[in-house]
Amino acid sequence: MGFSNCDTCIHIYRAIIEGINFAFMERMRLMKRGASHRFEETYWGGSQSDEICQITADMFGIPSVCTQPHEVAGIGAFKDYHKAVSAMAHKKDGFIPDMEQ
Repeated sequence: MGFSNCDTCIHIYRAIIEGINFAFMERMRLMKRGASHRFEETYWGGSQSDEICQITADMFGIPSVCTQPHEVAGIGAFKDYHKAVSAMAHKKDGFIPDMEQ
């Protein structure tokens, strides 16, 4: 797997985050190919970690936005998509990719 006794829980945690992001990146590639869509930023509602958002921005090469609130599942249902987005997802913090990473 590439881990050694020099690796700490931080290395393993980062590897897990990167693995999840690679899965998201593959889905984005499929969406781009199927719909010719161009992604300009990513939104992360479940992440309360600035580090995760920065790693994501670095991997995707586009800005990553952490939203507030973190958990929106219990807010309720909306009849209109745009009203739902404006009611549930508010930009909290933005992270610019560091292309050297």
